[in-house]
Amino acid sequence: LDEFKTKLYTNISHEFRTPLTLISGPIDNQLAKTDLSKTDKKELSLVKQNADRLLHLVNQMLDLSMIDSGQTKLRVSRGDLSILFKQLVSAFQYQANQKNITIKHQIFDLKDVWFDADVIEKVSSNLLSNAIKYAPKNSEIIFDALNLDGMLVLSIINSSKLVGKEDLSKLFQRFYQDNELSDGVGVGLALVRDLVTLSKGTIIANNIDANRIQFNVSLPINKDAFTAEEIYDRLKVENLSLETDELISEVNTNKSSLLIVEDETDIRAFIVSIFSDNYDILEAENGKIGLEKAQENLPDLIISDIMMPELDGIELCHGIKTNELTSHIPVILLTAKVGEHHEIEGLKTGADAYVTKPFSSEKLKIRVEKLIENRIKLQKHFSNTLTINPELAITSTETEFLKKLQLVLDTHISNSEFTSETFCKYMQISRTQLHRKLKAITGMTTSEFIRSQRLKLAVQLLKSSDATMAEIAYQVGFNSPSYFNKCFKEVYNCTPAEYILKT
Repeated sequence: LDEFKTKLYTNISHEFRTPLTLISGPIDNQLAKTDLSKTDKKELSLVKQNADRLLHLVNQMLDLSMIDSGQTKLRVSRGDLSILFKQLVSAFQYQANQKNITIKHQIFDLKDVWFDADVIEKVSSNLLSNAIKYAPKNSEIIFDALNLDGMLVLSIINSSKLVGKEDLSKLFQRFYQDNELSDGVGVGLALVRDLVTLSKGTIIANNIDANRIQFNVSLPINKDAFTAEEIYDRLKVENLSLETDELISEVNTNKSSLLIVEDETDIRAFIVSIFSDNYDILEAENGKIGLEKAQENLPDLIISDIMMPELDGIELCHGIKTNELTSHIPVILLTAKVGEHHEIEGLKTGADAYVTKPFSSEKLKIRVEKLIENRIKLQKHFSNTLTINPELAITSTETEFLKKLQLVLDTHISNSEFTSETFCKYMQISRTQLHRKLKAITGMTTSEFIRSQRLKLAVQLLKSSDATMAEIAYQVGFNSPSYFNKCFKEVYNCTPAEYILKT
């Protein structure tokens, strides 16, 4: 009967996905409306919650069918399993906070082991999700993981009044349900069992006392436990890393700087290790320190966790994007899967990207490289045009800064007394801050930017005016025709007179 059910659900699972997506989309649009009544919002939220639940079930059914048909193969590679577990615990702590549940974790000796990251994530996520779902409010969940003679021993303990001793043997059956456990265990634990079996491990559930349940998972984490076919092709991954590093190297002829804001020391060290070869790294252990370092150093990009003490990631992003000194800096937020409303808030404040924990180092590398590449494209645009286009700005603060920049240029660029000192005076920021801001936006120092703008104005006058070279030099703010001639030749590889002949 279970086999029949699985085949039936699998056959229609793909058909479920499309209507579920079409249900969720309009609901999201309705929930975004500000004039919704509390009753409407509550009912729509319930529809959304159950649509998401159905989609999650569909995905689990597809995973089970893949295992049953033998299409799911292990992809084992060497890595730091402790980082993956810490990211998972961090991601689920947000969900646990809603019930005032504390997740206590201890992770030992798992920094250099062999594992399938996808299997570990699905097994751990299902067990943690179940623990949070059935644990009472104001309780605690204990998450322990250690390396015991080449085996991962994972233990998750939570309080629960819903499962008695007679039920434990049935928990891993597909679609198991009883009167007390009204929601049913569904296929989540069945999927966990099949994934553990696929990974040559074991899983056991037992009651510790009258109201606590423990899940114990044992999985091999030595390379010798797996066949050659199960070892992930590291050559492809290394080639991808090399390609990514080459792209980053091309973008970063001068090393770009990253600010990593993360309160979990090990995760912060892991992120730093990903980027330290190609970037200058700044670190901050919370949002408050992160904001101070961002304003002081103006990094090229910020990677920040959302859940942090002092100042969380959303508040940090808001502080970055509403300050004209830092508003240009791209921000990547690391988010829990269950923190969708945080993601919406972050997007409203101008976050440039979201990466879900636990994250892949390769995906994070490429996301960072692409955002910095986009900033460099903007720099090239600003360096090639006389007009600073505020519409290219990401945030309203950035737009206002660019408008102010354009107004100052239009008013003072032709004045020979317009220097770096007077420029920062008109922009009402310090010389160092203006230098860093212009370097970030245009790729030029303040002096280079002023000179560049004068030369571009000179090119326009050369094309449209009958004035002499000397007259044009003075009109665009140069003190002497000879210096104008020298600067023009450095940029355009010809003298102004030669330029006129060419055009």
